[in-house]
Amino acid sequence: MESTVNSRVYEKSRNGVEKRFIDTISKYGSESMKQLTLFCDDCFMKERVFYVTLHGKGSEVKRFILNKCLVKIALKWRNNKKNSNDYGKQLQPSTWNKMLKYLFSEKNINYHFANDFNGDGEFHAVLTTLWAKQREEDPTFASGVGTSTFDMNADFKIREQFRSGKFNPFSMELTEAAYKDRLKYAIYCLGRYFLCRGRSEIAYCEWKQVKFHEGLVNGEVEEYIEVVHSFDKSHKLSITNTSS
Repeated sequence: MESTVNSRVYEKSRNGVEKRFIDTISKYGSESMKQLTLFCDDCFMKERVFYVTLHGKGSEVKRFILNKCLVKIALKWRNNKKNSNDYGKQLQPSTWNKMLKYLFSEKNINYHFANDFNGDGEFHAVLTTLWAKQREEDPTFASGVGTSTFDMNADFKIREQFRSGKFNPFSMELTEAAYKDRLKYAIYCLGRYFLCRGRSEIAYCEWKQVKFHEGLVNGEVEEYIEVVHSFDKSHKLSITNTSS
C-alpha cells in the first residue's frame, strides 16, 4: 500500500507478479498460450508477445485470449505467503485488484475486469465462484472481520484533546497543524457517523455524495447531513477496478 509507481518497492512487486503470471502460463497453458510468453520486437524494444497482441483497442479476439490466461491464473493462484493466516487460501479481491494493476495498468490493455469477464466460465465469474466456496469453509474470508474496530471512547478522547488545547479541528488558521487537525476530524466523522471504512472509501468520497436535509421531528425543524455511499456495503466480493 505504501509503494508508488516511482518506487523500487512498486517495481519489485510489479516484476514479481509479472514473473508469476508468465511462469503460470508457461507451466500450465496450452502451446498457443505459451507462445504468448515469448519476446518479440516491438518498435525499438523487446516485449512479450502477450502484451503486443493485446494492447490497444479491445476486440472479441483479444478478450478471448486474455480471458483464457486470466482463468488459468484464477484456478492456479493461491495465497503463497507462508507467514500469513491466509496461506493456501483464495486471494482476496483487494489482492486481485492490485495484481491486475501491476500486470496491465502500464501496458495499455483496456478491459473492465469486473464487467467484461462475467459470462459462464469467464475470469470474474470463476473468481466469484471460488470466493463463495472459500466462504463456505471460512465465513470470515474477505469480510474484514477483526481488521477494523471502533474505539467506543473515541468521542470522549477527542473532547478531552480539544479541551486541553492539543486538538482544534474548528480553527480557521492557514497552518499545517490546523490543516491536519481539520483533516483528522473529517476522517473521524466520515468513519464514525457515515460508515466510510478504509482508505479508499474516504479518499474517494466526493462532495456530491454529501446531502443536506431538513425534517420535522416532534413539530420541530431539524437539519441533518447524509453521505450517500458509492461503495457496496454488503460485503459482496467483486473486483472493483474500473479498467486495467
